[in-house]
Amino acid sequence: MVQAAHIRWLLQMGVALSILGAQAASAITWQEGWNLVVRVERGDQEAAKYLIDAYNQGDPDAGTAIGVLYLNGVAYPRDLGRAKSYFDWARSRGSGWASAMLALLHGNGFGVPADEKLSIALADEAAQRGYPGGKNLQAQQTIFGLRGRPSQEQLAASAAAIQAGAAQGEPLSLSALARLYFAGFPPGNIPKDWAKARALWEEAMGKGYLLAGNFLIAMYYYGYGGPADQAKAIALAKRLAGLGPFGEAFLATAYYFGVAGEPQDPKRACQLAQKSRDHLQGVTIYGLCLLDGHLPGGRAQGYAWLLKAAAGGNDLAKSLAPEWEKRLTKEEVDEAKRLLPNLK
Repeated sequence: MVQAAHIRWLLQMGVALSILGAQAASAITWQEGWNLVVRVERGDQEAAKYLIDAYNQGDPDAGTAIGVLYLNGVAYPRDLGRAKSYFDWARSRGSGWASAMLALLHGNGFGVPADEKLSIALADEAAQRGYPGGKNLQAQQTIFGLRGRPSQEQLAASAAAIQAGAAQGEPLSLSALARLYFAGFPPGNIPKDWAKARALWEEAMGKGYLLAGNFLIAMYYYGYGGPADQAKAIALAKRLAGLGPFGEAFLATAYYFGVAGEPQDPKRACQLAQKSRDHLQGVTIYGLCLLDGHLPGGRAQGYAWLLKAAAGGNDLAKSLAPEWEKRLTKEEVDEAKRLLPNLK
């Protein structure tokens, strides 16, 4: 094991020595690339040196792996700009893995403006280049209706494509299959199985795909598919803050209630809740911030947000909504129900 600072120095040396004009067929496979990500993040100096040497020789997927390291921010601080630069470099040299990672960045707006059309085009490119994660992204986009209204046959085919990628151990596909098991997916004959979903997300994360951890935060916090571990959930939320609303929503929870040893800090919690209203946990804390007077807007509006989160299935909101209804006046409850359909 070596210190992260030494790993950073090795990677910076690789950048300085990079043969930017090199064109080479990828010597590192995508499977080896993900494995190198894991090894470098564990402090393996030999893996870091091997990766840099391959990058200096113009290996496209070595560049992709370095981009993933910058995206994850485990071996050194996260830098989405550098991650994208490495992905762009690798993509220009034919890496389908890089195309898939860029599809993720543009699809989610990580370090770049969200661009659905570009994400779809990049997923197509990744699939055409033979990366299984590309076909997985195409399948997810089909399931979520981003490629038009899918038929039952298209939904079944999409589930099969995700399963095929997962069978190869491809991390993005493992994470996507977990989502199907979490909710159940009848068109693909996939039952609802939270324990299976949790295990698949853990496998994806263990293979270097940190973004799979976004889904594990709630699994650990509420005990879905296994034991509850709020400390583990909040530690993971900290690692993923800034990569979607999941981490910030649960950090808001931790600061609002003083969970997992975090100091109770309603001001900080409410700031995070305002930023994470794309997640039902963030909606719940935002509603509480209004109800308790930590944010302007009034109790009726706060209860409306709480009802929205409860209707979406958030466990915390479902447990708190009946209690708050007893504390509010009839006029406040009626006003909240009037506001509810128009909340944005």
